[in-house]
Amino acid sequence: MWFTIQGREVMFDPTRFYRSIEVPSALPDEVTTPEQIAPLRSKLKEMEEFGNTYAKAKPLLAQSCESLSDHIGKFDSGMLRYEAKWIEKDKYAQIQKELETKKQQKRKDVEAQRLRDKQIAEKQVKDREAAALREKQLAERQVRESEETALREKQLAERPERESDETTLREKIHRNELIGPNAAEYEKLMKQARELEKDGKYLKATGIYRSALALEYSKELEQTIYKCESKASGL
Repeated sequence: MWFTIQGREVMFDPTRFYRSIEVPSALPDEVTTPEQIAPLRSKLKEMEEFGNTYAKAKPLLAQSCESLSDHIGKFDSGMLRYEAKWIEKDKYAQIQKELETKKQQKRKDVEAQRLRDKQIAEKQVKDREAAALREKQLAERQVRESEETALREKQLAERPERESDETTLREKIHRNELIGPNAAEYEKLMKQARELEKDGKYLKATGIYRSALALEYSKELEQTIYKCESKASGL
């Protein structure tokens, strides 16, 4: 096979490989910058030089060279290739602006979602803390109620004994075991103390009960004094 190289006819054996050139099968879908068009310019120059060197290859490269030259011409005229289509720069700028707006909106949406997730997490923490506080208060209430129940049961258990002491005291008075002025004074003090206790004057009632206790000791009166003191101190 004969080729013209630098004005000389040179024969090449077609069964042997000498030199080749890669022809682009398709153009890039996006060409919007000088850096993106530069490889196309380089490839066009390379194919033109190859065709000039090997004349019989030139017709084979003509269509590809024409296509590349057309695209380069469009870029140089101010058009940009975007999504496999040539468009005006103004339209491309509008598309990019819309894309940027969408990106900004997406960032805002992501930030809003992050904020919502944070608020949900904080609410869950607060709910857990509130639940823990309610459980603690419930446990304390149960303990308090248990203590109050135990106290009532104790008071109920002591009541027969107190009533027995009162009966014994009345019997003593009836039998004149508390004789003379002590018995009369005791009854007087007890009456005053009960009236004061009834009126809520627990502190004064406690003092008079103690005076009566000095005249005649009884366990029931001692417990009455303890109750008055507790009421006086607000317990």
